[in-house]
Amino acid sequence: TYFSVYEILKYMIFIPVNVFKHIFYFLSKFIPRRKDIWVFGSWEGKRFIDNSKYMFLYASNNHKEVTPIWLSKNKEIIKKLRDQHYNAYYMYGLKGIYYNLIAKYIISDTAFNSVNFWCCGGGTKIQLHHALLLKNMGKNDKKLPWKKPLGKIIYHYFNPWLFMKNDYVVCTSDFFIDKFATTFDIEKEKIIVAGFSRNDVIFKQIKGENLIDINTFDKMKRLRLSNPDSKIILYMPTYRDKEEYTKKSTDFGKIINFAELDKFLEEVNGYFIIKLHPTININLQNQGRIIVLPSSFDIYPFLSQIDILITDYSSIYFDFLLTYKPIIFYPYDLDEYV
Repeated sequence: TYFSVYEILKYMIFIPVNVFKHIFYFLSKFIPRRKDIWVFGSWEGKRFIDNSKYMFLYASNNHKEVTPIWLSKNKEIIKKLRDQHYNAYYMYGLKGIYYNLIAKYIISDTAFNSVNFWCCGGGTKIQLHHALLLKNMGKNDKKLPWKKPLGKIIYHYFNPWLFMKNDYVVCTSDFFIDKFATTFDIEKEKIIVAGFSRNDVIFKQIKGENLIDINTFDKMKRLRLSNPDSKIILYMPTYRDKEEYTKKSTDFGKIINFAELDKFLEEVNGYFIIKLHPTININLQNQGRIIVLPSSFDIYPFLSQIDILITDYSSIYFDFLLTYKPIIFYPYDLDEYV
C-alpha cells in the first residue's frame, strides 16, 4: 500500500548505490574535521532558502574566521552565489564531497539529504528546522510508512538520512522543547532555544537576501512603491499530502471565488498575494490584483511589507506574530485535516 511499481523498480536500481553510501558513511566517521569549515544545505539541495540560507549569509557576511560552504544540486543557485563571492559547490562534485567530508559542522533545516548525508558520519549535525510543530512529525507521526516493519527496513536502507541523529536542534522557545525532543528523539539538553535565523530579515535588510529570484523580488518591491496606500494581503496555506490538493487547480476555485475577490480588492485598494507551499504544484495564474508567487520564492524579506496574513495550519503565523499585524485563519477543511 505504500510503494508503487515505479518506486519498487527505482529502489532496486539503487541497491548497489546504497551499499556504497552506507559503507562510505561509516568510513566518514574517521576523517579529520576542520572546525572552521561549515557546510550548509536546504530542501534536498534544491533551493537557497529558509533558516539555512540566513545562517549561511550571517556566517559569510560577519565571520571571516569561518568558511561557510553552500551545497546544492541546482547549478543556477551555485552560479548566482559564486557571482557574489559566496562559497557554493555542486553537491556531487569533487569539491562538494571534499568539503562535506572535512566540515566539522553540517547544518540543515530539513533532512540531511540537503547535503551528502553519506559524508556526515564524523561531523556535528545541527538541525535548524523550518517550522514550529503544529502537527505530529518525525518520531511522533504514527502514520509514517517506516512505522510498519517492512517500511522500516526499506526506509532505513534507502533513506537513511531520515533517521540520522542530530547533535543539536534549534527551536524558538521553551514552550516547544518537549515537542522537539520527542520529534527528533534528542535529549533536551541538546536543544538550543534561539530565534529562527530567517526572521532576522523581517527587521533589517540582509546582504544576499535577494540573490536567487531577482525578477520576482523586484516585482514585489515595486508593488509597494507604486501604490504606498494599498493593503497587501498574503495568503499562505500549508502543505497537504492528499492528491486533490496538490495536483488539481480546480480545488482552489472552490476554496476562493477569484472573480469576486478581485472586485473587492479593487474597491479597497488591496492586493492578494498567493504563496503556496514549495511542495505543492498547482497551476494558478495572476488575475488583476491577485498575484501568484512562485512556490520556491523566499517571502521572508517581504513579511515586513505585508499588512494581513491569511493562513490555515502553517507555522508562518508564529513568525508573522513578530510584526504585530493582523492574522486571519482560514481552516476551510479543519475536520478533514485533523
